[in-house]
Amino acid sequence: MTIDERLQAITMHLELLSQMHEDERKHNEELRKNHADFVSRMEDFVSRMEAFTNQVTTFAADVRDAVVRLTNIAEAHERRLDDLEK
Repeated sequence: MTIDERLQAITMHLELLSQMHEDERKHNEELRKNHADFVSRMEDFVSRMEAFTNQVTTFAADVRDAVVRLTNIAEAHERRLDDLEK
């Protein structure tokens, strides 16, 4: 193998490595972008879930209060019925 052939082989090898490096850089850049997009979507999802959880908690407290009021009304009516039966 002559020196020119060796230089040509080295040049081709370096060009291949350079292209591989560029492809890997683009791939990593795309991965970083996709990761950033995913993190942003997950943060939005968590925020919406927290708001939903707060709404459900408020609704559950309202239902609990309504059940307590209905229980009090039912007990009062029961006492009245008992008093009428006496």
